[in-house]
Amino acid sequence: MPSKVKPYQYALLIMIVAAATLIRFQYNIVTWIDTPIRGDATSYVAYANNMLEHQTFSRSRDSDQPIPDAFWAPGYPTFLAGAIALANGTGQDSYILTLHLQAVLGAITVLLVFMLASMAMSVPWALFATAMMALSPHAISLGSNLLTETLFSFLLTLAILLLAKSTRKSSRLMEISAGFAFAACYLVNPVSLFIAPFAMLCLVLTNKDKPGDSLSAWLRPIFLVLAPLLATIVAWSIRSALNVPEGGQTSSGRLLGNLIIGLYSDFHEIWRADPRDPNNPATLASARIGGSYTIFFGELLALFQENPAQMLKWYFIDKPLLLWDWNIRTGQGDIFVFPVVYSLYHISNVALATYSVMHVTHGWTLLLGICAFFFAWADKTPGRQVIFIVLVTAAYCSAVYVITQAEPRYSVPLRPLLYIAAAYSLSKIALWAGQLRQAYSGPSPG
Repeated sequence: MPSKVKPYQYALLIMIVAAATLIRFQYNIVTWIDTPIRGDATSYVAYANNMLEHQTFSRSRDSDQPIPDAFWAPGYPTFLAGAIALANGTGQDSYILTLHLQAVLGAITVLLVFMLASMAMSVPWALFATAMMALSPHAISLGSNLLTETLFSFLLTLAILLLAKSTRKSSRLMEISAGFAFAACYLVNPVSLFIAPFAMLCLVLTNKDKPGDSLSAWLRPIFLVLAPLLATIVAWSIRSALNVPEGGQTSSGRLLGNLIIGLYSDFHEIWRADPRDPNNPATLASARIGGSYTIFFGELLALFQENPAQMLKWYFIDKPLLLWDWNIRTGQGDIFVFPVVYSLYHISNVALATYSVMHVTHGWTLLLGICAFFFAWADKTPGRQVIFIVLVTAAYCSAVYVITQAEPRYSVPLRPLLYIAAAYSLSKIALWAGQLRQAYSGPSPG
């Protein structure tokens, strides 16, 4: 079992969370983004404004009668609409208030990382994972954009934590709460659709030898966790079927677009040179496919038949590495999505030092995260269930993005899982090294 938190460790945790809060607020205050409402943020703001002004979920802009759509999920626009309404009611700037709220969510996520990590490893290593999350440049930078990553990261970490706690206490409240958290994840990012089912399957498999568990003891938590998610999916589907006109924009069209982009290894390079380049292979393929999944799979099969070795390498090696790479592709690059004139990392030596450490160690962190799969397989401690849920979630989300569009920005919400997995591997390596040293040191003299 994880060790009990000692007073000095509580003090360290408070310092880490305080530092995480400070750097996020300071980043938002200091950083100068060139036109922050741009790209995807423009659509999210349009959704929020239409929800407030027309009670319609639509990304139509400058329209008195916006056309309902289901192109993007409603979670983040609802969050934005709430922030705008709160700002209007309190006389604050809605953009600044939203950034402040995201800074708070980011800091709370850091605390959630500790709570989750401490269920899988000793407190010192849980603090290590927490410190990595506190200093993550990508998590800090994305929090200054009106994009889904900060909210999704918070909800995903919360959902996994609640599920993990429900397994320790067999609590109906925790199970239902986990279910609603997974439902909220789905509303922010539909990629998370199958996380809860896979997590529950993981719990069943890792507990299969536990005596005294009847079928009903397993069915109850499965139902309580999955019921809110299923109800949310059905409700959103009914809304879309009733409100979105025939031929309207839906998530199906967006999914096909991402699948097409994912076919081509040179998409990002050409996009960065000119986002509107009509000769981008993904743009040309989109015109040929014309919204047909049948034609898309034909195109995919043709590419595999033409060059199987290259396509296998692209999907099984290059795309996973691209997804977890440091440099954001569909954006300014490095840790920035929107063009930044300067940021906290440009003017603060302390912030730059933390950036440099995280950058230099990023590759090693990924390697340690992969090693966690092997350590978890041999683990016999109660923390095994927790780390398996973390790893299964990271693997599932990675697989979805590898199949569709592998963009480093999409892995940012998974940073809490990566840091927990890396710290877990280090804890096991440290334990193994200690046992090896003890075995070879021999009996002490005297």
